[in-house]
Amino acid sequence: MIGIFDRLNTDLSALDGRAVLALIYAAFGLTCIFYFKNLTAAAAVFEGTFLENFGNWIANSPYNNLPGLGWWVFIVTVFYFLLPVVIIKLVWRADLQDFGLRFAIEEGFWKLLAICTDWQVMSVDGVEVVNDHGDPDRDARVLTRLGSLHQQIQPVLESLHG
Repeated sequence: MIGIFDRLNTDLSALDGRAVLALIYAAFGLTCIFYFKNLTAAAAVFEGTFLENFGNWIANSPYNNLPGLGWWVFIVTVFYFLLPVVIIKLVWRADLQDFGLRFAIEEGFWKLLAICTDWQVMSVDGVEVVNDHGDPDRDARVLTRLGSLHQQIQPVLESLHG
């Protein structure tokens, strides 16, 4: 019986600690994303806390599904980006670029996200609603911003290719 534990100890000590942590985190993160994407489950987690109204709002918005979509973006950002960054920087004390994160790309991503959001959503009487594209001038302004962003990110895209 002791031989089994010795063998297990030998096998486990040969594993790369970063790889083991990454696999454990992947299982944890994907599980959290799976359960928290369910708005009813998220609201149930917040029930009885100071966040109960927030949970009800994301799960049962009377206007549209934007609060729920915002919650989904938050969950994905936390589990796919923020927590891995914390592990890389604080636990492994490593450089984010060694793991493929380039802030030049991230800046362009956030600008693209804002432009795409403006294309899809507009504010009517203080309420965010789906853009019906009934205002061609507004749509033209958004497309102009998209064209400008495309020009700005060309150097970044070229650096990725070469």
